[in-house]
Amino acid sequence: MMYTNIRLGGRRTCFLMLLFCLVFGTAQADLPDPEIRPPNQPVIFLHGLGGDPFSWLFAATLLDAGGWSFGGLLQTELETGSVAPVDPGDFYVVAFSDNQGLTLAQQGDELSRYVDAVLAANPADSSVILVGHSMGAMASRAYLQWFDAANKVSQLIAIGAPHGGSELTVFAQQSCSNGGVELVCELLEDFLGIDPFSVGVTELRPDSQSLAALNDLQSNPLPTNTFYTSIVGSGTPVIGSNVDGDGVISGFYQNLGNVPGVELLDHYAIGIAVEDRSSCDPGFTPDPFFGTDINPLPNQTHTCETTDEDVLRAILWTILYGPPAATNLVLTSDPLLLGQSATFTVTGAELGEQVLFAGSVSGAGENAGPCLPPEQGLVCLDIVDPVLIGQATAGVGGVASLTLPINLQPGDVGLNIAMQAIILRGAVPVKTQVVLETVSN
Repeated sequence: MMYTNIRLGGRRTCFLMLLFCLVFGTAQADLPDPEIRPPNQPVIFLHGLGGDPFSWLFAATLLDAGGWSFGGLLQTELETGSVAPVDPGDFYVVAFSDNQGLTLAQQGDELSRYVDAVLAANPADSSVILVGHSMGAMASRAYLQWFDAANKVSQLIAIGAPHGGSELTVFAQQSCSNGGVELVCELLEDFLGIDPFSVGVTELRPDSQSLAALNDLQSNPLPTNTFYTSIVGSGTPVIGSNVDGDGVISGFYQNLGNVPGVELLDHYAIGIAVEDRSSCDPGFTPDPFFGTDINPLPNQTHTCETTDEDVLRAILWTILYGPPAATNLVLTSDPLLLGQSATFTVTGAELGEQVLFAGSVSGAGENAGPCLPPEQGLVCLDIVDPVLIGQATAGVGGVASLTLPINLQPGDVGLNIAMQAIILRGAVPVKTQVVLETVSN
């Protein structure tokens, strides 16, 4: 079955700069139809610290309406210690035996039995996709790195995951033990039901031994045949600091790509500005007239991620389309000579395709730039703060060229400019490599 007129809501977002948005447009609220379909292999959703299976209820409702079959709740029977029976299905939701009192190793052990139960219920499948929020993603890593997970997981999609730990754990433990910031303790204990001194919280400190072991990829490697996606929540400073993130974990720590050694793996990062909502953030109470927050509790959007429209779209696109398509697109550039014209050329396009050219003076890095809205595909640019400089249509031979005058000031001589091109090609757009040029006389 396909999705039919399923809506995630009416919010529109755009992650690119204004000029880019004029070309790409804003994200549409409708999921594409008929591309969205049940997965080719079972998907297991894992909740985070202090969470439970209901964290994924909104997503499960959408999936069920879209024709995905629910195989059951993955949980351990208290009487026997065995995994509760499950049925064949497209997706499953984990209920850890304790949402705060287990180490990452213990969660990984539980997950190993859940994965085996799902594969046993679906004998035609040899692997699963893991979708973990927060600590659920770290439990997935514990399973992949410390247990017999060989060839059993094709993808790990980590949402708001503390790969480098959570800065808030340290701040919360300090605040709640020394009579510090009482509002932080109130938010965690009274509204989120989290014990700041629990095993789970301590495991997620940036200096925890468990995280140190997981991030030592030489001693505890991640499987090389698994595709990894980091969905990085942004837009809310981490409580107790001014570092951007989702209020609980910084964007830097959420990105698995910042762990040394991940550059040797298939990994992709998607940045999403998560909307703050009172339905999921007890610290957010909008003024009925102006919409500004009038709640004295600190804000966080971490608990909003599993119900965020754009996060769910990104999850679905990653599940259904997997890693971004390989591309033969190549960008070349003439020297950037002050007062003269330069031609930028892309080869490897298809006849009639629109090629968008972008430039930046802020530098470049793998997936360091903004990401397209998820409806338009899973592509993040590799240049920071890009500005659209033009577009061209590919002609015969798949070549698209753009010629522009270099109208800069004499003081701009020596300026480094990073350039990249992108094509909105069907479900999965493609991009060129980055070209770096220096303005000269």
